[in-house]
Amino acid sequence: MARSLADLNMMRMNLNGDVFHAAGIPWYDTLFGRDSIISALQILPFDAELAKGTLLVNAKFQSNSSDDWRDQEPGKIAHELRRGELANLKLIPQTPYYGTVDATPLFLILLTEYVNWTGDIELVKLLENNVDRALEWIDVHANMEGNGFIYYAVKSPLGIYNHGWKDSPDSISRSDGTLAKQPIAVAEAQGYVYMAKKGLAPLFRRIGRKSDAARLEREAEELKERFNREFWMEDKQFFAQALDADGVCDVISSNPAQCLWTEIIDQRYAKCLVNRIFRDDMFTEWGIRTLSSKEKRYNPLGYHNGTVWPHDNAIITMGLRKYGFIKEMSLLFTGMYEAAREFDDFRLPECFGGLTRSEYGIPVKYPVACSPQAWASGAIPYMLTACLGITPDALNNRLIINRPHLPSWLDNVQFNNVKVGNTLTDLNFRRVEEETLVNVSKRSGDINVLIKY
Repeated sequence: MARSLADLNMMRMNLNGDVFHAAGIPWYDTLFGRDSIISALQILPFDAELAKGTLLVNAKFQSNSSDDWRDQEPGKIAHELRRGELANLKLIPQTPYYGTVDATPLFLILLTEYVNWTGDIELVKLLENNVDRALEWIDVHANMEGNGFIYYAVKSPLGIYNHGWKDSPDSISRSDGTLAKQPIAVAEAQGYVYMAKKGLAPLFRRIGRKSDAARLEREAEELKERFNREFWMEDKQFFAQALDADGVCDVISSNPAQCLWTEIIDQRYAKCLVNRIFRDDMFTEWGIRTLSSKEKRYNPLGYHNGTVWPHDNAIITMGLRKYGFIKEMSLLFTGMYEAAREFDDFRLPECFGGLTRSEYGIPVKYPVACSPQAWASGAIPYMLTACLGITPDALNNRLIINRPHLPSWLDNVQFNNVKVGNTLTDLNFRRVEEETLVNVSKRSGDINVLIKY
């Protein structure tokens, strides 16, 4: 935890007064929309103000126009910003570049989660126009096939082919080894849209937009039904990695596992998904691979085709918590914690090899991984938050602790000054045999702490 939070502090950048995390060192020491948002989400319980800066800086670079050179469309949140000679001479499109399908819904998710922690409804009002433009991009520009899913297709001659977080050219594929054809709708991005719309609805009610809130809830439920119907692969008892121009990208991958976090997965499919990601071809005992070792494009040192990414596993861990898979949540946290102990200074890198623990004994380094990288540094704090079962509800002056669970190697956690709204609470979590007990040792302000065992 000390290493993670110190590294995140080191990667802070300031752009015209707005503070955010650079994506990673040395390759990505700049603003990346997706990375800055996810790392801010991961440390909300520890520093909510960082999330506010992240929202403001991404809002300032939100697109107002269309420009194919930069894969830019109105309402879209930027992917990457570069400064320097190439950018000044417009020889590269990163000025900023907008080749990301998921930064826009993630921007909306960060806003909703930030308000859950802080109760800062005034920021919602300040960013109301940005929110509306982001929703319009989701519903109009990204809805390329008119079926309610969000897709991407590169237009820039110097753009990147894949616009999800797995953005290497060969990261989205079929079981026969062929690559996905654009337009492409990756599984996790549909979940992000669902989570964003569900989260925005109560905020819209707070600012007097009741009809829009009801519309968002309706659209979210329609998307959930459509996703579970179109992405579910009955023959494999798993969800597709993506839909593309030719149909279904039917590989077994970590993409749909992130959908647990968004809660778009229908309860009847959750157990099948969870059981599948913990089979030997997906789970290395350190973490879950990006791609099954049984797939044709699997490579344990392929950037997105078999490596283990800490941030990916952290998001999945939080999803396991939400669906009640406490044992599996603890197993994933334990694997990543033990992996971190094997790296210099306990620093989790951007990713590491997908080779099994039982065969190699230590996590195998990915040769050119960023270290530190912001969302890798946020992985352990986010996994710990998942295990503690903390859910904020600042607008209703509540802090909910649901089924806390410390893994066997962790006996006690003292979490001081948990800030929800304007209140501060000290919490002590203590493992007693198989149970984890919580003691509220100090409380400042009007907060109702609800503990559910």
